[in-house]
Amino acid sequence: MKLETYKTIVERIRSNRDVTLEQLSEEFQISKNIARAIYGQEYQRKMKAVHSTHYQEQRMNMYYTRFEEMKTQKNLNCILELAKEYDLSPALLAKILITKYLQSRNEDSEASVSRQMVSCWMKDPSLIPDGFLSYQVTLATYSDLYYGSYTDVIRRCVGQEFEDRLRGHLVKNNIAFMSEDELRANDYDKTPDFKLLIPIGVKGRVINWIESKALFGDPDSHAQYLKEQLWCYWNRYGPGMVIYWFDFVEELNIYEEKGIVVMNDFPGEFTTLSQLLDST
Repeated sequence: MKLETYKTIVERIRSNRDVTLEQLSEEFQISKNIARAIYGQEYQRKMKAVHSTHYQEQRMNMYYTRFEEMKTQKNLNCILELAKEYDLSPALLAKILITKYLQSRNEDSEASVSRQMVSCWMKDPSLIPDGFLSYQVTLATYSDLYYGSYTDVIRRCVGQEFEDRLRGHLVKNNIAFMSEDELRANDYDKTPDFKLLIPIGVKGRVINWIESKALFGDPDSHAQYLKEQLWCYWNRYGPGMVIYWFDFVEELNIYEEKGIVVMNDFPGEFTTLSQLLDST
């Protein structure tokens, strides 16, 4: 995907928070999976940026007061309506309401609330003594498709699915490797998803390791991965490859000559050492 197209998609999402994946897919001629990946990453980025604003005491009190008012009206969708009204994640709002509820049970309303307790109740709302709040937190958790603990579980599962897909390609093509878990067990300090025991050639480049990313490779994410992971693998093992399974911004693939190849699938064509030996 071209950078200009990506920027246009992001602007479309920012200007219309109710835009659907179907609309994005049709308008920009991309798959729903790619649209979902871009939308989700932009949504998470936005929530992280405004997180501290929503946790200001005055705002938290306002949210909790509104929640209590709607509770007396027996509004069973109040947490979703409030989240939409204030343009924040339902899961984030649920976390704020739990925090205020715990504060309301303390004699000192300004006393600090255990993060562990908040996290525990977010993961298992049935533990919340207030039945209405318990239901609302459950509703928020399972309605929020892009933020929160439920989303984190889905993201990990999708990541594992595509890592297994990559493993399948390696096994099918008789490419010997060590997995991330095997590298850790052998006390390697840097652990890509797969370290190839015998390098392969892709697009005329030597590939010693492969990293799997079940997301869209946007400029911010790629810059972070380069800094925190990919250059570290390059320093430790030499040239390698990262696969963004839900596509990437084409202009980011600028380090092939230095030794980091970016792709959106396992390469259909590659060269093995045995092939080179057979050709000589």
